[in-house]
Amino acid sequence: MAGTGSSMRPGGLPLTDRAMKLCKCAPGARVADIGCGSCDTVTHLLNVYGIHAFGLDPSEIHITHGLREMPRLFVARGLAEALPFGGNSLDGLLCECALSLVPDIDTALSEFSRVLKPGGFLIIHDVFLAQPAYVTEPVPLRETYGLPGACTREEMEQLLKGHRFSVEVWEDHTQALKEFAVQSILTHGSLDGFWSGACGDLRVKEAGRPGYYLLIARRPVS
Repeated sequence: MAGTGSSMRPGGLPLTDRAMKLCKCAPGARVADIGCGSCDTVTHLLNVYGIHAFGLDPSEIHITHGLREMPRLFVARGLAEALPFGGNSLDGLLCECALSLVPDIDTALSEFSRVLKPGGFLIIHDVFLAQPAYVTEPVPLRETYGLPGACTREEMEQLLKGHRFSVEVWEDHTQALKEFAVQSILTHGSLDGFWSGACGDLRVKEAGRPGYYLLIARRPVS
C-alpha cells in the first residue's frame, strides 16, 4: 500500500510532516523508515529536517529506485521482523502504511522496541479496522481485508503496551484515505481497481471500510 512515491499512500509527505512536528525531532537524530518504498520519506527527512535517516524495505525494486534518484541514501533490503540495527541505537522509527502488511506484527514491534533508545519515538500511520455493526465476530477481519498486520485501535494499543510503548498521539486521518481512494479511482478506473491495485485483494464489500490513523508512541526512559 505504500507504493512508489508519496502519492501512493494516504496523507503523503504532509502526514509525515505532521508527525515530525509532533515529535519535535532534532537535526542529526538517527531515524529509520521501515517499509520505505522508493525512499521518498528517507529523502525528505534528510533534506528537510537534517535527520540521519535510514530506509529498509523488502522490495529490491523500491530500493533500487530510491538509490537511482539519490545515491547517497542509506537504504537496504530487509524485513520489519529482523531489523539490521543494534539495540538502543535509533532515536526514532517510522512505519508509514506498511505495518498492516507485516505477517508477524508482534515480532516487528519487539524489534522496534529493541532498536529504539529509551525515550525514542515510533510513528505509525496505517489503516485500522473499524468493525461494522453487522459483523458479530472480529476474528475474520484481517483475512477479509488481506492485511495480516491490520488491527483495531484497541488491538494496536494493547500490542504496543505489551512491548512497553506509551501511546502519546492517536489521530483519525480517514479523510486522507478517502482522498487517496478518489485519486486512485482516477488512475484505476473504479473503486475495485483502487483496492486491488493499491492494497491487494481487499474484499471491502463483505467487511465494511477501513479507517486511517496516525499514531505516535515512545519507548519509556526507564
